Amino acid sequence: MDLRRAKGDWGEMEVSITADAMLVVMRSLGFKDPGQPVAAEKILEELRGLGIEHGIDEMALMELVDLANCPNAWQGEREVALGTPPGESGGVSYPFLDEFEGRVMTGGSTWRVGDTPLSFSSLQAVFKTRDLEELASSEVVVKAVAPGEVLAARSGPTEVAPGTNVFGEPVVAENSLPVAPGDNVILDGGGTQYRASVYGYVFVLDGRLSVIPPIWISPDWMKAYLVNLPQIGQRKILTVDMVRSLLGKLGVKIGVQWHVIEQLCESLQAGKQLPVALPIAQGTRPRPGEDARFDIEKKPGEVGQDGSIDSRARNRVNWVAEGDLITTKLAPTAGEAGQKLTGEWIEAPYGKDMTVQAGEGVRVNEAGGKVSLYAEVDGAVVVRGEQVCVNPMFYLNGDVNYDTGNIEEEDLYVSGSVASGGQVKAEGNVTIGGAIEPGASLYVKGNLSVEKGILGEKTQVVALGELRAQFIQDATVVVGKDIWVGSYIDNAAKVQCGGKLTVQMGE
Repeated sequence: MDLRRAKGDWGEMEVSITADAMLVVMRSLGFKDPGQPVAAEKILEELRGLGIEHGIDEMALMELVDLANCPNAWQGEREVALGTPPGESGGVSYPFLDEFEGRVMTGGSTWRVGDTPLSFSSLQAVFKTRDLEELASSEVVVKAVAPGEVLAARSGPTEVAPGTNVFGEPVVAENSLPVAPGDNVILDGGGTQYRASVYGYVFVLDGRLSVIPPIWISPDWMKAYLVNLPQIGQRKILTVDMVRSLLGKLGVKIGVQWHVIEQLCESLQAGKQLPVALPIAQGTRPRPGEDARFDIEKKPGEVGQDGSIDSRARNRVNWVAEGDLITTKLAPTAGEAGQKLTGEWIEAPYGKDMTVQAGEGVRVNEAGGKVSLYAEVDGAVVVRGEQVCVNPMFYLNGDVNYDTGNIEEEDLYVSGSVASGGQVKAEGNVTIGGAIEPGASLYVKGNLSVEKGILGEKTQVVALGELRAQFIQDATVVVGKDIWVGSYIDNAAKVQCGGKLTVQMGE
């Protein structure tokens, strides 16, 4: 309220004016000399001096002047001026609900059709979600409409006369329409009809009538889904042309799966039950470039006692002789850019480079823009991150048994077997040309290859890298990475694998 006072040689008065300037209330009126009557025209002049010009109630002023001319000043509350409000805009009806024959309650964020709620706030939440699982589990019920369908019709005047406040200023209605046209709704028929401009779901919230297209796009603009919510009343079926129009309005330009959309529209036309979320477009994710790496070829086969090679397996030990080319550094590569559904390109990161480090037994040769590594000694290649080493390989021609004693080496090749009671410890890789017999034990930090099998209830094998063997019987085997077995693992064996277990079942 705006409180105003007027003082003069005649006396004083106090009035309050509402914030919208549509009402003036007199709160007190007093004269200096009650014996000298003051005319109502004087108070009217004072009101106009305060800027109040419209809607003054002169009869009320005359009554208040009579009261104030009495011995005591008048105090109270009396309306003395009232603005003229703007004209009314009339009502609105919703023809798209006529099929339900009056079983409809409108108003607020949830309408009801019989016992079925149309929750517009829940519908809004469905299309604002960032979670595909939440979208797919939605149970919101909707009213679908087709392009051009009349959603609402106005009754009453299309133009509303403005009002006037107590200061004589025009007052225009904040919204001369009973409901405002929102997204995908146009006014037609001289401003009396609200029509849907696209296929979608009716949405009424905050005094706006809109249509939500039934397409959800992921926050990163990499996927688009058709949102197939259950409908009340006569079902409205999408066509391929409608989907094409909707995708165009949303800015989807690439990755549209038109054959999928055709199948979905046919299924909907046939009345088939389909999931809520149906994928219809897919962007292209960027593919990062490959990091710089060593090109080290795995040598095929495992060497047997007689020097033969088993072509069913691949040796995990890379053998080299002095002077051999070990590897050539492969440079990092550029990635492949991706695209959002809008056609916007997404840059792909370039692969990371690395600094080649030559460890023991290795020399580096840089020529012709290539970085190559050569062996300075006979042995096994070991790669540790960006460093390449050649470890001299200890070669045992025969079995590990009581005669040889326990073996502790960096990398080891045994042409025979590890006999009962034999123990082997290795910091690198181990190849056994025969078998690991009952009661033997091995601890290998690298990869372990066994030409034959591992057997024995008391046999214990631990390999932190990979294991390859023809069979495992009764033994306890713990492997950090993958296990490949050529024939079988019996039920009594205890096998623990940190990677992938493959049993070839014999060939």
